[in-house]
Amino acid sequence: IKPNFKCMFNEEIIPISQARWNNILQLNDYEWENVWLNARNVLNEPRIVSLQWKILHRIYPTRSLLFKMKKVNSEHCIFCNDDCIDDLTHFFCVCNKSKTLWNHIEKEIVAKYCKRCSLTNEEIILKIPKQIIQ
Repeated sequence: IKPNFKCMFNEEIIPISQARWNNILQLNDYEWENVWLNARNVLNEPRIVSLQWKILHRIYPTRSLLFKMKKVNSEHCIFCNDDCIDDLTHFFCVCNKSKTLWNHIEKEIVAKYCKRCSLTNEEIILKIPKQIIQ
């Protein structure tokens, strides 16, 4: 919708992907402007920027999305033994394979910065915690 139409209705348009992330991660007053800026400023590596963009817009090809597109026969995670649906949150945060990675990263943060941390799903998917980097 063009900016002048937004003014006519006097309401803020929230992107569908943002509303969906708000619902899934129980985000309310999250600073989305910073999230969208962080997506562009992650690194100067185009593949990382592209990955972040796909995650934020909920178009990264997880098995759940591929199942909806009829590209795979099941939406369940191939790494987990239970019937976990392989959506974005599962793939990047909850899956046994990704948990191993994040546990390793948390240990590296403790070793390098002498700070204990426990990364949340929100931090993993949307941004890197500022208090560790600064």
